[in-house]
Amino acid sequence: LAIDALIAAQIGCSTLLLIATGAMGRTLINLRHVDPGFEASNAIAFTVDANAAIADRAGSAAYFNELSARLSGLPEIGELTLAHIGLLTRAATTGTVEVPGWSPASDDDRWVRLFFVGPRYFETVGMPIVAGDGFGPNEMATARRVAVVTQQFARFFFGSAEHAIGRTVNRDVTIIGVVADARYNSFRDGPVRAMFL
Repeated sequence: LAIDALIAAQIGCSTLLLIATGAMGRTLINLRHVDPGFEASNAIAFTVDANAAIADRAGSAAYFNELSARLSGLPEIGELTLAHIGLLTRAATTGTVEVPGWSPASDDDRWVRLFFVGPRYFETVGMPIVAGDGFGPNEMATARRVAVVTQQFARFFFGSAEHAIGRTVNRDVTIIGVVADARYNSFRDGPVRAMFL
């Protein structure tokens, strides 16, 4: 009797494992068909901890300019950019946005994701610009504050991507472009209102 119960328990556990394996396999197959909104093939991302090398803001710009110049000179590098937070990580920076002439229904409506990125970020990661422009060297060299926003951001605050171009948010940040929505933390995430600075 004890042997029969043990065999029944083993068959039950094996059946549960097969069901769980099938569900997991189906999930992986479904995730392979999700468009992340960027091009991940032939890409490499790495983290640089520059805290010890940088004393102030001016030193930060010089450090990352030198790093970019040295890496860009490598024959294996096609495109290179910098980002404060990488794609498909659990990290996130958020902030609030003020839009002239727009009143939020609740405080939650003012919250957006913030990404601090380098020149040619969108071209490098393969995120298509749907309106306006991305960040080139000229935008990085000027003291003028500019942003590229996601389609979700543009639709939510301005109705469309085209209406977002040239608008000012947070008193002095001018929107110069709108980028297609993407998944930033995981393939399961939906599009978010985000601003790239």
